[in-house]
Amino acid sequence: GYLYQEKKCFGLDYNDLIKFSLYIFQEHPNIRLKWQQRLEYIMIDEFQDIDSLQYELMEVLCGYHKNLFIVGDPDQTIYTWRGANVKYLLDFDREHPGTRTIMMMRNYRSTPEILAAANSLIAHNQNRMEKELIPTLPSGKPVMCHFAASPEAEAQAIVDEIKELQSQGVRLGDITILY
Repeated sequence: GYLYQEKKCFGLDYNDLIKFSLYIFQEHPNIRLKWQQRLEYIMIDEFQDIDSLQYELMEVLCGYHKNLFIVGDPDQTIYTWRGANVKYLLDFDREHPGTRTIMMMRNYRSTPEILAAANSLIAHNQNRMEKELIPTLPSGKPVMCHFAASPEAEAQAIVDEIKELQSQGVRLGDITILY
């Protein structure tokens, strides 16, 4: 039904746009070259979440100047359900000889306690680059972990904790829930 409605209104979704671009670049080398020359520098953020079509488009577009800058963290991939493959990031150095990797370890948002918990959890990820986040903030409160009997009980525990923190003068904007 989706494809029928899409065709009926001459619509294209995100993947269609990429597929048609790749098709045009394959069928019309002059158009491909025009866009390759025009895009002298390409930067891709959240590279850990790209899929095979996006990777193919990237390869085509940076094929002339080869000035590619990617940013990503294999420990933060969240779109595998829609085809993202963290291997594109993990294998990037091998696929693109001459690559320079800059690891950014300093964390300016979280306390040492939060980063210690995060570091201990992400160390168990199977497909990752070895790294340890370094805190820049002063020490804070301990990380809290709560196991609830049900989703409703979990939600209520969170609400109760937020209310308690607010009664102690903590601003709502200073509260973070890591799920």
